[in-house]
Amino acid sequence: MINVPLDKVSYEILEELRRNRTSESATLDFKQQLPGVSDKDKHEFLKDACALANAEGGDLIYGIAEGDDGVAGDIVPITVESDDAAMRRLRQLLTDRVEPVVHGVHMHRVDCPSGGYVLIVRVPKSFEAPHRFLTNGSSRFPIRNERSINEMSFDQLRSAFSATSTLADRAASFRETRSQHSRRFMQGPLTALYLIPLSAMSGRSTIDVQHVFKNTTSFSKEWGGQVFSTYNLDGVLTYDELVQHRRANYAQIHRSGAIEIADTDWGHGRNGNKLPAMSLAKFYREAAHVSLAASTGFGFSGPALLGVELLNVLSYSLEMQPLTPHRRARPSDREDIVLPLAWIEDMREVDVDKLMAQQMDVLWQAFNIPSCAYFSDGKWNDDLRYR
Repeated sequence: MINVPLDKVSYEILEELRRNRTSESATLDFKQQLPGVSDKDKHEFLKDACALANAEGGDLIYGIAEGDDGVAGDIVPITVESDDAAMRRLRQLLTDRVEPVVHGVHMHRVDCPSGGYVLIVRVPKSFEAPHRFLTNGSSRFPIRNERSINEMSFDQLRSAFSATSTLADRAASFRETRSQHSRRFMQGPLTALYLIPLSAMSGRSTIDVQHVFKNTTSFSKEWGGQVFSTYNLDGVLTYDELVQHRRANYAQIHRSGAIEIADTDWGHGRNGNKLPAMSLAKFYREAAHVSLAASTGFGFSGPALLGVELLNVLSYSLEMQPLTPHRRARPSDREDIVLPLAWIEDMREVDVDKLMAQQMDVLWQAFNIPSCAYFSDGKWNDDLRYR
């Protein structure tokens, strides 16, 4: 795989691959031509893509010839088919002929000075493996090993089938540990949202904490003010202000890539044990948008788990706006309201408002309210009568 964000790959980088005689590897494959429309060409493309997804992921580069010794050869621009048509055709193949669908596949056109383009298909390591492709009435489970592709063994299949549930268990354990940590230091209501990419639980990913430390502007947009940052053992902590010597809003960006965003400034009983409903919904929605934007900015893609929780709220109820249609809100009958982790198939393609509308409906039902009126048909509702 080219060690550059896909949208930053330029012709100069491809030229460098050629000059350095970069060798194919377990994550890099050179192809002179695009896959054609014959059954043989379709078979070859599906095998290559599945093999990468079942292994460590990687780049299929169409428009660079492969030398006899497996190194990058001449750049041969593609001119026979538009990039839009080629991308649509290849995506349709992946959708129709691969089970389960490989989420997070991205394609990028690199223009060539002489005309034409090179197409890069970046396939992520999949945490929904094993994937098979269907061909001629049968199915195959390929996996890439260095520069060759083999059928997955029984042990590899068994390991792949159990990997996703294992990572999900780790994510649940991580969320529980962090929740307990927060409760030890906070008094009064605490809202928290967790975004946990499955790859963050694999032990193979880590973020550049120094880069994150210098780029925390996305969190300032959420909180609408200045953001302060500090390094800590977990990674980078950002926060907006101190309230009674405690951080009110904070985001912990973990070295693994997991993100938690929390808010502790909910009045501590000043409103008669009532929580402002609209502000709660707005916090969770904005926290989801910010965390997903930050995570994909770090280079994460593919599946993730999202957690919503409301802590220290025994006997608290929701303070509804007068014109908001609702049943009588019932105080919480438990100390902590922890929603089940929500599955995100691909962080780069998720409909955030639709996801959060579902989460807020569940949270509102914990207070005897059927649904959250601040969303309408899966979209944030800006109608003033709901405010």
